[in-house]
Amino acid sequence: MPVVSVAGGLGADALVHVLAWRRGMQAGRFVLVGVGIGVALSAVVQLYLADSELEAAEQVKLWLTGSLNGRGWEQAGPLGVVLLLALPALVWAARAARPLGLDPDTAAALGVRVDRVRLGLTVLGVVLAATATGAAGPIGFVALTSPQLTRRLTRTPQLPLLCSALTGALVWWPPISSRGRCCRRWRSRSGR
Repeated sequence: MPVVSVAGGLGADALVHVLAWRRGMQAGRFVLVGVGIGVALSAVVQLYLADSELEAAEQVKLWLTGSLNGRGWEQAGPLGVVLLLALPALVWAARAARPLGLDPDTAAALGVRVDRVRLGLTVLGVVLAATATGAAGPIGFVALTSPQLTRRLTRTPQLPLLCSALTGALVWWPPISSRGRCCRRWRSRSGR
């Protein structure tokens, strides 16, 4: 599943870049085209759900809600491999994102090729997010809360990537560990 999700993510990213590019990339246009592509792909998924067999639709709906329930080392293995392979790119991303925290003109004056760096950061983000989504489904609240919490905790103008990843793990860990304890207690009481 991660290979399919990465291919789909990169395909959607390529489509967004092609449709949003007009003599350069502007953030507003990029976001609007991305939202439009996201809505269109959501409609395709809903069409598939309406036209598919009940069992297949239930599996897709379960994946669409995002969960680590029933996930094991088979799903964690590809994630670990992708993270190890992406480690050099993540080190590059941490350095490349710093000048982009300034405005694009200042970053370009410092010698940064803004469009290339943005493209590289976008592709790296798509690969990492698609790999995780392929394994566990979309778990949106972690992606929305982790960067904001990190920025407020570290009080830095730019987002520290490693701290953001660790914050995401810490945000996700309590619900998972408490669910495991609750389920073990329920199983022991019910005799299962």
